[in-house]
Amino acid sequence: MKADRNRPCPCGRNKKLKHCCIGLHNERIRWDGLEVSLRNKIDEYWKEFFYNNYIDGAMRMYGEDIESCEDITKRRLFFDWLI
Repeated sequence: MKADRNRPCPCGRNKKLKHCCIGLHNERIRWDGLEVSLRNKIDEYWKEFFYNNYIDGAMRMYGEDIESCEDITKRRLFFDWLI
């Protein structure tokens, strides 16, 4: 996603994005794709090697039914916790 460089910077310094945090914004965009890729690989590995043996006990310990959860953020937090 390309940033509107002339909008106010979200950091609150009352500068345009292009004169303030554009580098940080561009770096975050670069890392977003890597994070998604890593999470997908972790999910594939988990499903192949550990899912059947550990999911029930892990969900009981975590305290939520992640399988039926539609919220990707909650599922990501579960996997981060589990790992």
